[in-house]
Amino acid sequence: MKRSALVALGAIFTIALTGCVRMDLNVDVNKDGTGEYSMVLAYNAQYFQEDQIKGDSDRPIKHYDYDGQDWIGYEESKDFDSWEELADGLTDMSGAGADGESSGVFKTVEIDKKSGAFGTTYTFDAETTPVTSGDSSMGSMGSMDSYVKFKINIRMPGKAVEGSLENATLNDDGSVTIDYSADKATTVHIETKESGMLGIILIIGCIVVAVAVVAVVLVIVLKKKKSSTPAVDASYAAPSTPADTYNSGFDIATPSEPAVPAEPVIPAEPVDDTSDPNATL
Repeated sequence: MKRSALVALGAIFTIALTGCVRMDLNVDVNKDGTGEYSMVLAYNAQYFQEDQIKGDSDRPIKHYDYDGQDWIGYEESKDFDSWEELADGLTDMSGAGADGESSGVFKTVEIDKKSGAFGTTYTFDAETTPVTSGDSSMGSMGSMDSYVKFKINIRMPGKAVEGSLENATLNDDGSVTIDYSADKATTVHIETKESGMLGIILIIGCIVVAVAVVAVVLVIVLKKKKSSTPAVDASYAAPSTPADTYNSGFDIATPSEPAVPAEPVIPAEPVDDTSDPNATL
């Protein structure tokens, strides 16, 4: 299976003289250590027949529409039990070339991960193989990019950012597209990161501390504001009775109770005591 993915790629130099080749390759690097790839390899039907593409293989030939033109080719996919096997499968997709080295898409592939307290980092390092490798006569053709269109998407665990990519482009869906050139070997580096529990705990802790600091500051500000409010003058006493709204501006004296006249003193009557002979009248 390793040598069946791009068996027609060994004749790519002849194909480039007469037509175009398209390849869509999707590579999935799974978190559990497994991997897979799926591929569509198509040739312009204007220059190739189905039996030329099929060769001795029993794989079904399909028709594809690219830019309104008819292309013929086939699909292939394969699962791998480890990243090491996936790397080997990618470098051995088309077997050996004329120079004794791989003439497939990748010359080297290395997939690795590093785990730490703050998370896990996944890396995909590779070197692509130029289509003109092993045939110096192809130099007179000009750029091979006009004859060969390769699109390679890599999907890895974690999240990739622009600064962690070399010769690759981050897509909106989180996958990465390799900027492949058919004319020259290209070094590719993809790095994705996945946060660990300790990192999440630290982030939550920082949020809690920030909220607590804000709460303390608010309490201090409110206390200072309260202490700076002027006190009410204690010597001022509000009137005990409401103001007279009907006679505003006039002092109306409250009539006092009339004085009660004192009762007259009645003199005492003289005492007649004739029984006493010594009494003086």
